[in-house]
Amino acid sequence: MKLDTSLIDRGSCKTMRRSNVALMAAAMLITGCSLVPVYQRPDAPVAATYPTGDAYKSPVGAPVSSTLPAADIGWRDFLADPRLQRLVQIALTNNRDLRVAALTVAQTQAQYRIQRATLFPSLSGFTDSSSVRAPASTSSFGRTILTHDYSVGLSASWELDFFGRLQSLSGAALQQFFATAQARKAAEILLVSEVADQYLTLLSYDELVAVTQQTLDTAQKSYDLTLLQFHTGTGTELAVSQAQTVVEQARANYSAEVRGRAQAENALVLLLGQPLPADLPPAVPLNSQTLLADIPAGLPSDLLARRPDVLQAEATRVQPGWPVDRRTNWGTGQEAPCRMRLAAGLTGVRLRRILILSRIPSSR
Repeated sequence: MKLDTSLIDRGSCKTMRRSNVALMAAAMLITGCSLVPVYQRPDAPVAATYPTGDAYKSPVGAPVSSTLPAADIGWRDFLADPRLQRLVQIALTNNRDLRVAALTVAQTQAQYRIQRATLFPSLSGFTDSSSVRAPASTSSFGRTILTHDYSVGLSASWELDFFGRLQSLSGAALQQFFATAQARKAAEILLVSEVADQYLTLLSYDELVAVTQQTLDTAQKSYDLTLLQFHTGTGTELAVSQAQTVVEQARANYSAEVRGRAQAENALVLLLGQPLPADLPPAVPLNSQTLLADIPAGLPSDLLARRPDVLQAEATRVQPGWPVDRRTNWGTGQEAPCRMRLAAGLTGVRLRRILILSRIPSSR
């Protein structure tokens, strides 16, 4: 069959083409309009410059601090004790809450990717095949007929983002991902600080146990000397009772410190998720720990904005303040803007194969 192109009105085709271009331009213009508010970080109510005067000058002869920027200091640089570094590494490996936080970050990242995919056209396709056999008794040819049908289809759709609805949902998912990432970082910092705190508490109890042990030994020797004086007739029974009271008080203090050390060790084991390894490096005495570095003067207050909990709260605040994915109650109870989806499909690829057999083929 031959198509006669002379019957087609070329002017109407041009008019239709121009109308389509205008319609697409209008759709692009509408999708460019967004009702999503732009977040701006509020200015902090602090002075832009540091105060000056004699009270703010550094003392003469004060050492110059060589502390690295806070953002560049890792926990290994801050915690120099090899035994403590080993314990922190074990806690980071075994802590289940930190694993859950990491999985939550991966989940929100996947949700953001899924939501972001709605900004792009979606494609879908399908294939189908069927076979029909007509026996010779029902065929007009008196023979067995095998019919095979094959079909292939393809469809595409794209939702126009009127007033920035999809872009807003994508941005909210991105900020949720940022918030969970900062929450995981905050959980890691908290775990490191708790392990360090319990480790230092354990070291302090070790010294307290040693001191109370020495106090108990001294009290016991003083009691023995007082009792000897009483037996030789140079001491009184009151002095013996007083010395015995000191011994019992020292023994009670020693028992309390031993119990406190056991509780601190149990808390440290709970943070590690396993018993204390036997091959730990030797511990550094408490008075030799160099945990606190010199804090240089003049640090800006905006360093607090680098805290993970502050960044998490800000990421949560940046998210849109209304349910943009609902048809009603769009922040003010009004009807949400319309949603339009453009769709196109191609399902014309079909192949049919017919076989006429003189006899039914064997199963072999």
